[in-house]
Amino acid sequence: MADKFGLKRYDLGIYTLVVFGILILILGKFAWGPMMSGLDKREATLRKAHDDAEASRLEIPVFATFAYSGALVWSATFILLGYFLGDQWEFVLARLQDNIFEGTLIVLAILALIWILRRKLIRLE
Repeated sequence: MADKFGLKRYDLGIYTLVVFGILILILGKFAWGPMMSGLDKREATLRKAHDDAEASRLEIPVFATFAYSGALVWSATFILLGYFLGDQWEFVLARLQDNIFEGTLIVLAILALIWILRRKLIRLE
């Protein structure tokens, strides 16, 4: 039967099974535990998210309205950016790269200002 398929070396099949068995043992010893703990953490996170969603008591039509309208705005923004800036995209990227440092500083300054104002408001209360 082995000659029919051109197989003449049984030792190669045995070697493959031994290596596969060793691989399964090693993965079972070292990888199974971390994989299962990661899955348990993920399950706990999903349970908490599900419980939070139930706690909000948001009806499906209301949730769908908020979710789909947000998705529509998000998608429309990028579609319109592509439509209006598609031909000039290289120019836009070049201008963004030229001003990325200044833009980052402005955003950080705004965030710092918001943080300072919130701390002052908390102290006043």
